Amino acid sequence: MKIAKFGLIGIFTLSLLFHLLVISGVVDYHMVWGGQLKSRSDMIRFESISLIVNVFFLMVILMRLKLLRTLIPPKIIQILLYVMAIIFALNTLGNLMSENKYEKLIFTPITSITFLLLIYLLRHKPKQSN
Repeated sequence: MKIAKFGLIGIFTLSLLFHLLVISGVVDYHMVWGGQLKSRSDMIRFESISLIVNVFFLMVILMRLKLLRTLIPPKIIQILLYVMAIIFALNTLGNLMSENKYEKLIFTPITSITFLLLIYLLRHKPKQSN
């Protein structure tokens, strides 16, 4: 469970940092979104959505692990985790079909690992936070 816990928290935290680097221009935006972004304004719009979604995903993980207090019923958290797993399975397929070699080589393993960690988390009950 520790691998899933720290793995998912780490992946989503690093993902947030990565998207901030894209927005700041440190990372070229042509490297993301399958190379489909045509302008800086497209990038800002899509990367802003990525940031919001990643914050939401991180909060769902933290709630599932009982590291963040929530009023959301556990069943809803479970459903959200299934939705996240489906999204990451589809994202892995999208990365495999990307024309951008970096996206294919770097992000395919990350999204597939995220998918597998989510499946593991769904199959195991979290222990109380330490």
